[in-house]
Amino acid sequence: MARIDDLVALRSILDLRRTARGLGAAHANVAIRACERTLRDAVGPSVAKRVAARVLEISPSMLDRLVAEGAVTTVVSPGVLRARVELRSLIDMAEALEREHVRGPERGAVVRAARRLRPPDARPVAVWEEVARLPRCNVPRDELRAQFLATTPSERLEEGIFHAEQMSHVWAAPRVAT
Repeated sequence: MARIDDLVALRSILDLRRTARGLGAAHANVAIRACERTLRDAVGPSVAKRVAARVLEISPSMLDRLVAEGAVTTVVSPGVLRARVELRSLIDMAEALEREHVRGPERGAVVRAARRLRPPDARPVAVWEEVARLPRCNVPRDELRAQFLATTPSERLEEGIFHAEQMSHVWAAPRVAT
């Protein structure tokens, strides 16, 4: 199978998301999300910084600034010197930037978009490639961070144990043939 160009795939993902927001039909959104998932799988969990900068239509130095401010997450791999930009983080930034362009003049749009995405106590975020490949919920990063900060470690442990017990009940339940 031929490898799709990351830049083409990323722009297609953004087009699909824009289309999905405009449609009201649930069945169309399901098909669009399936197509988006296929494209994300083809690209992988991260892209080169050069590609990310081109998608966002900013300079590589501005992208480095966004990474340093914690607005964009990077992916690191053992034995690889260069960090790559996490795909989900890049898509979130591209969509936030698109919303800022719609709201007003272009000057300062990148800074406004970054301000909306990063948590107040932002710092550079890097995740291992194995973690970046894991599926995640659709809860924005700032909401997850706020929930994390609002709980204690013991509360989070109790909640984790509760969810693990619930999942063990689900897996232990008899299967019904369909």
